[in-house]
Order: sequence, then structure tokens, then C-alpha cells
Amino acid sequence: MNFADRVDFSKKMIEVATVVGRAIDDVEISAYFTRLAEYPLDLVCKAFDRALDDRDHEDIYLATLIPTDNEIQKAISAILAEEGGPDATIGCEKCKGTGFIMGERKNGSVVAGRCECLLATIEMRKKYSPKDKKKEG
Repeated sequence: MNFADRVDFSKKMIEVATVVGRAIDDVEISAYFTRLAEYPLDLVCKAFDRALDDRDHEDIYLATLIPTDNEIQKAISAILAEEGGPDATIGCEKCKGTGFIMGERKNGSVVAGRCECLLATIEMRKKYSPKDKKKEG
């Protein structure tokens, strides 16, 4: 996420807080934004929804809490694992979700290359893969 995403991120945080029946202030929103800034906004929004859905709905206390950044990161890992391949780049305007962009060589021939969004997705998966976390622990 970048600074331009701050307003939409704030709206999502207020929505999540409303769902769990809590108030949230700008300081808390800023803290979440800072901790989750390395992820794309659409992925973070999906992860908030996923984290809420994955909770034990019979736990009354847990149902009144905003998901932690750790819960969000686990949800992001699960979403990326499910989406797989270049499909995780669907929102990219450069490659239109294919993960590849067309370029032109000096001699005029056309060449396909990986889009930055695909490379970023691959790096995120490497860094946040649940398998990697098991190896570290």
C-alpha cells in the first residue's frame, strides 16, 4: 500500500471495527497501516474479511475484537496459497492479470517478460509462505 491507499484503508478499518462493535481511532488505523503497508490494499481488505470469517464464531469475546496484524498476515498467506500462480495479480493494470508483459527488442521482435506484480507476488509467497514459517520455528 502507499499513501494514496490511506483513505480506502481507513474506510476498511472503520468497517471492520463496526462489524465487531468497536470504535477505532486514527492512531490505531495508522499503526495497522504501517504494519501492513508492504501488501497491496486489495489483498489486505480480503485478508480482513478472511480473518473475521476464520474466527471461532462461538467465542463471544473474540467476536468483539478487530483482527490482529498477525491474523491478517496469516489470512494473506492463505489467500495467496489458494489463488496461486499469476491469478494473484488480477488487479494489475500493466499485465491485466496475466503476470506477463510484452516488450520489444532492439531488432523489433516481440518478447514476453514477467510483470513486476508477478515478481512481487512470488517474493511475497516466498517471504510469507506457511511452509517457510514451519521451517524457521
